[in-house]
Formats: sequence, C-alpha cells, structure tokens
Amino acid sequence: MEECVGRAAEMGRPVLINMGQVEYSPIGVAAMSVMAYTAEMAAKKGAEIIVPISYAQIIPTVEGMLKSAFAAAGSPEGFRREEQIVYLSPDQWAFCTGCQALLESRKVATHTFIGHIGGSSMIIVETGARVGAVQVGGTTNLLQIPFFVAACDYTLIGEEVMVAGSYISGQPGALSQIAANDTFKLLAIVLTILGAALASVGSLALAKFLAT
Repeated sequence: MEECVGRAAEMGRPVLINMGQVEYSPIGVAAMSVMAYTAEMAAKKGAEIIVPISYAQIIPTVEGMLKSAFAAAGSPEGFRREEQIVYLSPDQWAFCTGCQALLESRKVATHTFIGHIGGSSMIIVETGARVGAVQVGGTTNLLQIPFFVAACDYTLIGEEVMVAGSYISGQPGALSQIAANDTFKLLAIVLTILGAALASVGSLALAKFLAT
C-alpha cells in the first residue's frame, strides 16, 4: 500500500480509495478501516484522495474517519469534504459508471478497491488497468475474485479483507480474534493430518475420541 500511494504522490495524481457498495456491516467496517489507513498514508505523502460512496448513510462515518486520518497525519487542513468524498449511487451499475468516470477523468494513479461489489467489478478494475493505475483489490465476494486477480496488481482473497481491516484498526480485541482464528485453523489442520495418518494404518482412535 505504501508503495502504491507513494507512486501517486510522486506522479502528482490522485488515489481512488474505493470501498465498493458497503454499508454498516462486517465487510463495511473492514473496508472503512482500510480506507482510513490509506487516507492517512496519502495525507503524510501529500497525495490527493478520492473516496466514492454508494450509500448516503455511511457518509458521516466516512467523513469523521477521514478527518481523524488527516489529523493523525499532521495535516488537518488537508481534509476537503466536497472534493474528496464523492457520492455516486446505490445502484450497482450507476456506481460502476461513476467509478469509471472518476478513474478516467481524474487520471488516477492508484486505485485501492477493497470492500464489496457485484458483477460490475470486472468493468471497474478493467478501467483502472486501462488508465494505468496500480490497483490493490480485495473482496469477500468470491465470484469476483478472478476479475481482481486478472486486473489488479495485488489481491486480497475472501477473509483476508476482514483480517486486513482488523489488523489495520490495531484494536486488541480484533487482533486477538485473528490470533484465535489462526490457532483453531492450525489445530484443525493438524488433527486432519493426524487422523488421516492413523486411519491409513487402521487406527480409528482419534476419530472415536473426537466423536465422544
């Protein structure tokens, strides 16, 4: 992310921080955390940002997070709501058209597209690739992952988006949840391998133990 934002600052072109069509939901919270982190980094490097919004009800939260991000970067005067927050539409295809227009007309150098989107994702990331933007994509909508992988320079797959949001937030509760999830996954993998090995030699002891 630092490399991508730095590129935009060096080129004097904006960073489009795209969360897709998110509301107040787990993926929405994760996307907004990444948005605020990216905005703070852009503020430190002096890069212009554009944040397209699909649902009007999240605008106050986004505005507050951007204010905090610029203040944390030591540049509170850099926050300009009218220029940086762009309300588009809750309709997927109207939102897609708006993103295309921003990518092309503003000559975006870096496009972070981390959040939720439907079938229009292919059109948006293809436009980003066509205008030469470095793209970081990520979504929990697994049907759209192939398009992100094909058109983006870096891709977060599925739950990696949620992990990124929790990691960036720095909240102890969120970080401990990540550690707990990883621990249980590792335990499940170990038990699966051990169970398969025991079953291959005719022992069902582990299966019987877990079944009790």
